[in-house]
Amino acid sequence: MIYEASIEGVLARTGDIICTADGVDAGVLGRLWQALGFIVPGEIDHTVLYLGPGGRCVEAGGRGVIIFEMPAGRWAAAEALAERWILDTFVGVADPLAERELGAEEERRIRTGVARYCEEQARADKPYNVNFFDPETDAAFYCSQLIYKAYLANGIDLAQRPGAALADSDATIVLPQHLWQNSVRRRAQGRPGDDPQRAARPSDAPKDTLQLPTPLTDLRRRAPLARQCITDALADLVGPAELSYEFYRECNGCWKVRVAVSGPVSDRLEFTLLDTPGGGMLALPGSMPEHWRREIGIRASDGTRWTLDTTGNLVLFTRP
Repeated sequence: MIYEASIEGVLARTGDIICTADGVDAGVLGRLWQALGFIVPGEIDHTVLYLGPGGRCVEAGGRGVIIFEMPAGRWAAAEALAERWILDTFVGVADPLAERELGAEEERRIRTGVARYCEEQARADKPYNVNFFDPETDAAFYCSQLIYKAYLANGIDLAQRPGAALADSDATIVLPQHLWQNSVRRRAQGRPGDDPQRAARPSDAPKDTLQLPTPLTDLRRRAPLARQCITDALADLVGPAELSYEFYRECNGCWKVRVAVSGPVSDRLEFTLLDTPGGGMLALPGSMPEHWRREIGIRASDGTRWTLDTTGNLVLFTRP
């Protein structure tokens, strides 16, 4: 059966993803959780699957996969701390199935199947998966992996944007931010960003709200595009040169590239790979030459150009 509930004024249906940010505004413990949230790339730090009825939910956290219940209409993290071991703030609800043009029976089948998959993992007392780079295992789960696997078992891949290219290496990490970005979103009132009165896909974001690139964590079949982005950027700076690339990943899952330049100009550079809001890739140099920052910016694969402002923040480039 498909249940519905209102959480902080936002509609949630069975199979929807409740998205939260670590920490709460009150108390030392709440602030500590907020600090922990800075480790996770993106706005969303944790994901929970809504089951219903009422405030019944399932999540993968420090206690493993558990089913718990929130008070009617509220996200009361402090009241559930002893049960969940998590302090988090409600951001909104992500609907992975909206705008997929599914028939009513097909959508019902998927929502029911996703809920059943997650409940089965809770009944089996599956532990927390500390290996974020192994989202394909069924032996243990972290928060976004549990929901990713549940939808994957029902024919929906939430690890990438609809229509995005698959990538080069099999290694990947499924971040909570991916599930939020790759779904239709309903944001709580008072949260900055999406319009809380309507569902919004990334391309439908309010025009006065700039969405920034986020760390690229899935490189499967995308390494050639990364090389091309770097080649194009360096051609603007040093002209034709021989380049060698070393891809590596930081502990937070973000991909970086060390580049050795040889030819008339020899140097060693480092680039951070980012996903742009438009679905492209940006290779951001670790040290940005003034010529790039002030005059041309860094071109992403979707045609947008980015630069750093005087305080070091990433912004869209506008020609002087």
